[in-house]
Amino acid sequence: MKFGIDPPYYNDPIERTAFNLYSMHQSELDDAIYKLFRGETHIDFSFELSERDMDYIRRTLAAAGYTDPIEFN
Repeated sequence: MKFGIDPPYYNDPIERTAFNLYSMHQSELDDAIYKLFRGETHIDFSFELSERDMDYIRRTLAAAGYTDPIEFN
């Protein structure tokens, strides 16, 4: 039995695992953005945010018109 989703054009178990880990990471970032829009101020991540993650969150919020300052701990 196989869990997760298949990446396009690949059927290798290593590529499937990497793609699923990337998808879960990206989904958690998008969930955090949605929570910020709903007014939540404290969001816990299951991983340590990188500069790239923080930049992605800031750029996505700015593109949607979110103007409140964002601080990451």
